[in-house]
Amino acid sequence: MRPTISRRSDFVEKPSRGCGCSHASIHRVSKKQQELTVDRIYISQVRCYGYIGLLAEEKVLGQWFEVDATLDIDLAAAGQSDRIADTLDYRAAIEHIRQTVASSKVDLIERLAQQIADGLLALAGVEGVCVRVTKPAAPIPEFAGKIAVEIRRGRFSEPA
Repeated sequence: MRPTISRRSDFVEKPSRGCGCSHASIHRVSKKQQELTVDRIYISQVRCYGYIGLLAEEKVLGQWFEVDATLDIDLAAAGQSDRIADTLDYRAAIEHIRQTVASSKVDLIERLAQQIADGLLALAGVEGVCVRVTKPAAPIPEFAGKIAVEIRRGRFSEPA
């Protein structure tokens, strides 16, 4: 049986994090392996009151929003140490979400989602985020459903 030869496109270069080896600080890991080693913190159903919307009434009366966020972050150290200092204190993420919804004066929930993502990416250790903003009671005649947008953002060293 012949050995499988992987294509270069099947690998990504990932900076090492103190692996202890003496060679260059970049390791080649398979894309599949990289996907399997992503740690995440999930924050769901953060209910906040805000004044976001196209209609004047939305900006004056306000309405409820729900925010879900997934944060890509290395949790290996916290998994070993059991110390809050080795992870993200998710209370800070929740407070950022609440403050952003409460203080934002934008028209679109797409813009609100971007503002939330930008702030979450600024938190220590966060490599990527997925933010979903839901408007549970959008003022649309004869519509009883919910409106939501979801964006994904991350820190990228170089475009692929």
